[in-house]
Amino acid sequence: MVRTSYSVLLAFVLLTLACEFSKAEDKPVEYDRTAVLATLDEAASTTEDPEVKRALKKMSECVERGNKLLVLSGLRALPPEIGQLTNLTGLTLHDNQLTALPPEICQLMKLAYLGLKRNQFTTVPPEIFELTSLKHLDLGENQLTTLPPKIGQLTMLTQLSFNGNGLSTLPPEIGKLTNLTHLRLWDNQLSTLPPEIGQLTKLTNLSLWSNQLPTLPPELAQLTKLTGLSLHDNQFITLPPLIGKLTKLTHLGLGENQFTKLPPEIGQLTNLVWLYLEGNPLTTLPSEVGQLTNLAGLSLHGTQFAVFPSEIGKLTKLVYLKLGENQFTTLPPEIGQLTNLTWLYLESNKLTTLPPEIGKLTKLTELQIERNPLTDTGLEHLKSLKSLKRLYLCDTKVTKAGVEFFKKALPNCEIEVLRK
Repeated sequence: MVRTSYSVLLAFVLLTLACEFSKAEDKPVEYDRTAVLATLDEAASTTEDPEVKRALKKMSECVERGNKLLVLSGLRALPPEIGQLTNLTGLTLHDNQLTALPPEICQLMKLAYLGLKRNQFTTVPPEIFELTSLKHLDLGENQLTTLPPKIGQLTMLTQLSFNGNGLSTLPPEIGKLTNLTHLRLWDNQLSTLPPEIGQLTKLTNLSLWSNQLPTLPPELAQLTKLTGLSLHDNQFITLPPLIGKLTKLTHLGLGENQFTKLPPEIGQLTNLVWLYLEGNPLTTLPSEVGQLTNLAGLSLHGTQFAVFPSEIGKLTKLVYLKLGENQFTTLPPEIGQLTNLTWLYLESNKLTTLPPEIGKLTKLTELQIERNPLTDTGLEHLKSLKSLKRLYLCDTKVTKAGVEFFKKALPNCEIEVLRK
């Protein structure tokens, strides 16, 4: 009986010890700040490179203060001791001269933000793909020409920036980054987008301006959470009807392309607040533009309008309207319906007069009408605009007497009249 009890007790003790041993194995290794500081101090005492010494000092300060964010600058190489800072969640290395990363950076498994903007990387450092906790990766303004398929391993990413490089294509694996909300790819050499981009259904902002895109893949219509889409300065000739599916858009940039017309589906974007169409050879707008009644800003600068689009008169929430460098000879009475306008730009047209209805724009603070053949009588209807703070009259036919008369009517308005 005693022997049996002893056996049961022994078994119980062994089981308890086994459980405790298992728990000890599962428990993460404690961050030994003293040991880390000793390692950094030793490295600082042995290096003769002042840049490295300065970086090691900042790393030591980071450890001593318990900071989880570290900013390093003035480096040509990142010290391998960076791997000692395993508590880091953010590492900013912008504006260095880095061409590679040390393997030890892979030890920073808690890293959620890595900023490598404006360095000298020609390829994406492979060590990055081991940092699977990353949520924000910025490799903007380097010298990258390709994006490796391994980018698909960073599935926790919510923000990804590769702007200002030389990328010509994106790998299909980009579609694995299904947690992305912001994708910044402007100022590259992209001529196509992979259909897999349609898998990024959490995207809210997609920046593609200054590339070489002639069209959009049909799959883009699946990005129904987009609020911002920038397509400036590409090679678009037509805007596909799929644009009408992106009904949550608030900002749409289509400037500096070759659009000659817009599809009627643009009228479905009733949440739009800003619409940029400058620098396109547009001469008309579809009537459906009048449905964009939430627009606060509209730019038609440098297009080819000769007649003021009547649809604009329905956009009564506009505060910013840019119509410079067109062929307008007159403005219609509908301009007076835009009573919320604060900024109005009409420079470099062929206006000889302004309609009486412009006097209804009582919230106007800035008016640019330089480089128009306006005369003194053309200013007559501006005298009621008591909120006007800046008026640009360079290279018009307004006389000095006309300017002085206007100054008396609106003494708080600054008038720019210098001529070329």
